[in-house]
Amino acid sequence: MSSVSATTVAMTGPLQAEILQITSPHCISVRLSDAKDVFCLLQESLSSVYCSDARLQYSLQPGQYPSSGQSYAVSLPGAWYRGLVLHPDQDMTRFKVRLVDAGRVVEVSAAELYTLAPQFLAQNSYSFLVHLSQLSQDSGGDQEVVNYMEELVRDQAVVTLHRRAPPKLVDGHWSLPVEISWTEFEDLDPFLPAVRREVFMSQRLLKNNNSSVKTVSFDFELDDTIEEDIDTPEVPNMKMSGCKKSQPKTTAKPVNPTKTTQFKWTNPELPSRRHFYARATHVDDSGQIYMHLQDQRSGFRALRSEINNQFLKSSPDCALDSFSPNQEVMAQYVDNVWYRARFLGYVPDSEYQNSYVLFVDFGNTSTVPTNLVRIMLVGQDKPIYAFRAVLHNVLSNSLSWAPGTIDFMQDKVMYTQLGGRNQIKVSVESGLDRQPLLVSIMLYSPLDPGDTRSEVFKPWIDLSELLVKKKEARYVGLEQIDSAEQRRSRRPFDYGVGFTVTKRRKVNKEGLERNSTGSVGDSEANVLVSRSSDQIPRLDLTGLQLQPGSVISCRLAAVDTWDRVYLHLVSGEGDQASVGTRSIYSCFTSLDRCMQDMCRDMPPVIRPREGLTVALWRGKDGKGWCRAEVVTCEESGCLVSVVDWGIQEWISDTRLFRELPEQCLGVPVQAVALQLPLVALVEEDTVQALLTECLLSIENSEMKVAVTSCEGQMFGHLVDKENNEVLYRRLEKEKLVRLL
Repeated sequence: MSSVSATTVAMTGPLQAEILQITSPHCISVRLSDAKDVFCLLQESLSSVYCSDARLQYSLQPGQYPSSGQSYAVSLPGAWYRGLVLHPDQDMTRFKVRLVDAGRVVEVSAAELYTLAPQFLAQNSYSFLVHLSQLSQDSGGDQEVVNYMEELVRDQAVVTLHRRAPPKLVDGHWSLPVEISWTEFEDLDPFLPAVRREVFMSQRLLKNNNSSVKTVSFDFELDDTIEEDIDTPEVPNMKMSGCKKSQPKTTAKPVNPTKTTQFKWTNPELPSRRHFYARATHVDDSGQIYMHLQDQRSGFRALRSEINNQFLKSSPDCALDSFSPNQEVMAQYVDNVWYRARFLGYVPDSEYQNSYVLFVDFGNTSTVPTNLVRIMLVGQDKPIYAFRAVLHNVLSNSLSWAPGTIDFMQDKVMYTQLGGRNQIKVSVESGLDRQPLLVSIMLYSPLDPGDTRSEVFKPWIDLSELLVKKKEARYVGLEQIDSAEQRRSRRPFDYGVGFTVTKRRKVNKEGLERNSTGSVGDSEANVLVSRSSDQIPRLDLTGLQLQPGSVISCRLAAVDTWDRVYLHLVSGEGDQASVGTRSIYSCFTSLDRCMQDMCRDMPPVIRPREGLTVALWRGKDGKGWCRAEVVTCEESGCLVSVVDWGIQEWISDTRLFRELPEQCLGVPVQAVALQLPLVALVEEDTVQALLTECLLSIENSEMKVAVTSCEGQMFGHLVDKENNEVLYRRLEKEKLVRLL
């Protein structure tokens, strides 16, 4: 007799079920509605056998005690059940038994247990355990939460189960991670019919503002994001309305209340590149996905630590009725952590006790007690981290996204998945000067150890494709995604948060000119940086002033994939590029000479950390000293991005790191990504190997780019510098690729 039925394991879509017992958010007994009739037949069969004289042959013998983990027939007033013995008491007179078909635990004597007849062992149990996947394991354990959950479903004869992952062991029992929903009718207007809407239990628990209920996301974040050079406060498991104010380690600047109503958080800066990794933080009801750039993670950690050092033990700093709509504030979320927020208004009929706020760095709105909102601000100089994006090629099958679909999308993209290390791979399919960005999103889906699908399994799954396969969405064109109707549906969720295209600043080349005889060009050349504090700025390719048909000289830096390479642009005779373009990129030779001359004598980097800019020795064949940025650090080494060559390397010997000379800071990244307009007709690995062979055979790696597009990212073909013939034309002739 199995505790998890085959139907449960195979379950993919929403299923109707009856809630039998709630022990906690992590232990809920349910039975599928389809199994009700079969369960009743089983009860009748048990009664017919054990209410007859045949019962005597199944009685336990004198001195025989029930064994833990064994199945028995259980006699209870008015009915017989199948049960699994959990454990006896100390005197071996009373036994705790789980009624596997009724979904509850009872305590019985040995006289009420009988050997289970063989015909009743073949059937799986008709009840099984589920748990709310969005809540952390250590939350919601008190009786108050259980009582509230029971009250929520008291009048719900049937609820809907939305499977979130395969069954897993929880406290020694198999349990299915789910979301639970049901339908309610809400009277919004006394003169109109009631509105039907779907309600989700996790959302109701979080909105109830019980301090013991926490989402997986924030519960992990507190532990995962502590860095050694950031003083992160301890976070208590209680609300703070009655705490005394302590002396903070960092002091926020006192703010004139009149000015705070006028101050606005700086709008988020949109990415400057089309392909990036991100951490999703929220999905709103219009299908907009909110995210941070992965490489801004350490900056967000530091800001959050600074905020909580200031407000962790703070008291209200103004009257409860003094806040104005759209005023920038600090607010405490249900995870007891403080964040930057925007005040939206007071909850009606709450007498100013509760407020609606937008947590600007996450994108979600929430109801919070007004005594947990502060007028004093921290982080005024930091842009909002969360920016918005929508899938570029799918829309809901109905007029709007169903709540269950939104919940499914959030569960798949949230950075809290995979133990809090979930990243999404984002490709921008529109211009980089709009919000929401129109994107495609790839989800990482690692295999469990021993999974037999490893030979055919793809670790990256397209979110749009997944939604279409689940019949939650349909494919559409960009014009439908960006239609006036869709823009109107998204507008209520912007809450006044706009965007800025990444700021420009001057290139710092004076140091290179002092340390090199080579020309570095015009010092007034502008580059686009992802943040004003970047030591190695990224480029805005629109500054190159290239048009379709432009041809510019280059050298190959690296082959990234079968359709993506990195180049060093150089000035050449007849190049159709602006003076500004030539001046920006003519500094590579000078930069390289400066690195080789100065880095050997620079101090070593004793303690590399994520986000640090360093000089890396790659050996003579690797072109000597190169600029690099540390991506991640572990005990076994560091993953670094060699920014001027477009590659990433794992460095196990940190003695290869030196401090980067000041003269080499501020010079833009020299590796420019080129997307090749190709279609692979055979295995991509084969195409990449042959493409690499073609390009490396070119003398001195000197070639040209015939530009086909330069909107945000450069598209074009690599051609021979003499006759402008495509260098990999033979791959097309051999029907390995098709040129677009």
